[in-house]
Parts: sequence; C-alpha cells; structure tokens
Amino acid sequence: MSDPTNIKTPSDPRIDRLLARSALYGMLSYFLRYPEPSVDLAAVKRASTAWEQAVATLSTEPSGSDLVEPFGRLIEVFRVLETRVWCADHERAFGHTAAGRIPAYELEYGEMYSRREPQELADITGFYTAFGLRIAEGSSERPDHIAVECEFMHLLLYKEVLAIEQGAEDGARTCREAALRFLADHPGRWSPAFFRKLSGSSSDLLRAVSRFAHVYVHWDARSQQVDLGPSDLPIRQVRDNEDSGCVSCTLGPDGPKREGQGDADTCRV
Repeated sequence: MSDPTNIKTPSDPRIDRLLARSALYGMLSYFLRYPEPSVDLAAVKRASTAWEQAVATLSTEPSGSDLVEPFGRLIEVFRVLETRVWCADHERAFGHTAAGRIPAYELEYGEMYSRREPQELADITGFYTAFGLRIAEGSSERPDHIAVECEFMHLLLYKEVLAIEQGAEDGARTCREAALRFLADHPGRWSPAFFRKLSGSSSDLLRAVSRFAHVYVHWDARSQQVDLGPSDLPIRQVRDNEDSGCVSCTLGPDGPKREGQGDADTCRV
C-alpha cells in the first residue's frame, strides 16, 4: 500500500481535489483490512493529519461539509482504541472466511453472484493488472475484498495526479475513466450494502468507519455522477457442494493478465 502521507503540494485545484479523494479512499483501505498493529497503529496516527486536510479540502464543495462530523468521530474513536480490541473487533465482524458474519467481499453480494463467477473476479483483477498492480504474495485476501478495492481507487486517483503533473493528459484521462468504471461496476455497486451491514457491528470503530464510508462514498459517487447500488443487496447463499476453487484460481501467479502487462507492483492488502 502506498504511504498515505506521501501527498505532494498541489499545483492547481484539480490536483488538490484528486489528492483529497485519493487520501480518503486510502484511509478506508487502512481501516477495512485486517490490522497489523505494529505497522498500522503508527501509520494511521501519522496519516491522520493528511486525512484531516483532505476532509477540509472537500468540505468546501457542495455537500462536502457532511464529511466533517463523521470523520471527526472516526478519529476520536481510533485515538482511544487499544490494539488488541482493534484486532478482536475485526475478527468478530468479518471472521476468517469469505462468508463471515459481515462479508467483506464483492462476490458475496447480490443474486447475480449466487455462484462464484470467475469472470467477475477476472474483471476486477484485470483492472489491477492493467495498471501494473498485483495482490501481494502471501496475502490471504481476494481481489474483491473491500479494502483492496478502496486501495485501488486510492492508487488510480494518485496516478491521475502524477499524469497531470507530468503533462500526460492521455494518461490522466485513462486513469480518470478507469476510476469511473471501476467505482460504478465494483465498490459503487455493492459497498452500500456492505456499509449498511457494518453499521450494525458491535465495534465502536467499525460503526464509525461505516458511517464515514457511507457518507464519503455517496458524496464521491454523486460528485462523479456515478449511480450506486442498493443498500439491501442480498448475501448469496453458499451451497454445501459449491466448488470454491474458481474463486481462488485468479489469485495465483498464473491468474489473468492483459496483453502487454509488464512487471507488476505489489498491492499490499
């Protein structure tokens, strides 16, 4: 995962806004993946100032002020959180399988995913590989995990900033169009249902995360004219004889690649 504090001084309003959006998707990725306390505790505390600046930047836009209060609550809860509670809350909410109490995987939501369809996972992975990214070796997460998808949005928006700074307008447009498609087809389709379920967690932190995420993703989708999916998507029913192999087949070193793919950067989640 990119260092969330690695934010350059913006040179124009476009960059300011893109960096703010990128930072907040990165923040969601941090809070929604399984915590590594020795690394994440210091990283989150170090990044909180940058996240606060991002919220302040977006608060000047229409409805952007709605982000201020849930963000403040999230940081307030985190600052008094014990690391053992952080890990225990995550395990209690998400469990150790895809079909946990609150599934954090895209393919667990919606009737159209009553089977684990490999082409859908391949589509998600195809986005990553097209931008030179891959899941870190040894990671136990699937590409459709909410934290991975949020991290990808974080990276796409940051890549757009780099392209603008380098005068590569074609590259910036490619990143912008990919971010719109990915948001509409993936996290925007199922995350409203996920965040609604997460709001019922017994964890103060995860409830605060779900509230901020709900407000932020809705704000970002509206600002990009992206339609979000419903908050009542059903959880797919797991059949006793269901073959789970097709879900993991895209995760290995021989998973789907797009033509012309070079060496990929590692996506840490």
